[in-house]
This record gives sequence, structure tokens and C-alpha cells, in this order.
Amino acid sequence: MKISIEQAAAVLDSGRELFGNEDLFKAIRDGTVQEYYTDIFRSYRWDYSDDLPEPDVPRSHERYVFYRLQATDLHPSSPRMKCRGNVIFGLAGHLEHCKDNVGPPAERGLSELHRQYVEYPWNYQRGGKGEYWTQQEEIDFMNQTLDAALDLLK
Repeated sequence: MKISIEQAAAVLDSGRELFGNEDLFKAIRDGTVQEYYTDIFRSYRWDYSDDLPEPDVPRSHERYVFYRLQATDLHPSSPRMKCRGNVIFGLAGHLEHCKDNVGPPAERGLSELHRQYVEYPWNYQRGGKGEYWTQQEEIDFMNQTLDAALDLLK
């Protein structure tokens, strides 16, 4: 959804709770949307782990193990891991908002990137939780998408 400078300024002036979106509205108001999304996409690309955690127990014991996990048992990058469904989904939202608000000339390329990204057959969308796991090909596609988005925002 395209947000105008006036709309962003009005939202910021309203004093409403922005639930973590204050920086986005400031970027729209201040004309720094391109820099805002460059920072976000760089963070996804370089600050989020490409690792795929290895299950260390048979799948039949997953439920038992889940309740026995300690914070130290989690992957060191958790929750900043590209394999997580919420990270995959979150990037789709950022791509959509970026294409709607960054303007030409990057807009057309970002629209195509967003379309390809949301049409990709992500494993986390197939069936029940824990049945299908993110594969390395998906992480590679995510990285290619991020690299392309960053190139378009230069």
C-alpha cells in the first residue's frame, strides 16, 4: 500500500502507537525510504544466519524434546535465522511495502522480485508445522532476492 508523505506525517503527528513502524513512517515523511529499505535488506542478508539446524533426535521425540529445551540448547543465531517461516514471510512484507513506496526507477524491478518471491513454493507453507523444513535452495533463493533488491536500491 502506497503511503503518501502527508499520510506518514499525519500518522506520526497523531500520537498513535505504531507498533515498531515509526521508522518507516519517518522515512516516508523525510524522503529516505530507499535508505530505510537498504538497511533492512542488508540486515536480512548479512545479520540473519543461513544455517539450517540439524535435528539431533528422532522426529517421534520432538514434542518431548521441545518442552525440555533450555535457552542454551537453541541455535546461537536463533531467532535471526533465514530458515524460520516468520523471517521468510516478513521479508515478503518488506518487499511489498518497499515496491509500493520507493518509487521509480526501482519500483518495476521490485514488483517483479516481490511477485517471484511470493510465488516461490516455500516449504514452510506446505502442511503442518514440523512436517516440512526449509531447504538450502530456499536460503539461496532468499539471498539472491536480497542481493537483487539491494542492487535495485543503489
